[in-house]
Amino acid sequence: MTKKENDIYMAGIVDGEGYVGMEKFIQRKKYIRYRIVCIIVNTNKYLMYWISINYKGYVYKRKSQGKNYKTSYVWYLYNDNAYKLFKKLYPYSIIKKKNLKSCINFREKALGRGMNKLKEKYWREIRSRGGRKWLHQNI
Repeated sequence: MTKKENDIYMAGIVDGEGYVGMEKFIQRKKYIRYRIVCIIVNTNKYLMYWISINYKGYVYKRKSQGKNYKTSYVWYLYNDNAYKLFKKLYPYSIIKKKNLKSCINFREKALGRGMNKLKEKYWREIRSRGGRKWLHQNI
């Protein structure tokens, strides 16, 4: 497959299986930090390693949570690498297009010190659209 075909395929995977958003966390008990993330959870380890090889990131094995559940794999990408991926996927995405745009805008407009209000705006904007609630820490 060509790189463009890979990007189109990846946009479909992210639209169907992925989370595109931001994390908010406290560092050193006093600094509020934000970062953009892309997370995909799937039970097909070959797919997850294909994603890791082609788009960087980390793959973690998550043990099954009971006898009726398969072992799943979590692919995780954040900050600069997520930004680069989001720029590639944006033209092909359908479902996650708004979150991709918010993350791209965050990275381009709200980076640096003194931008906390703008960072918080983008974080709340993404959070209001739903998604994986366990990523959104209430601070």
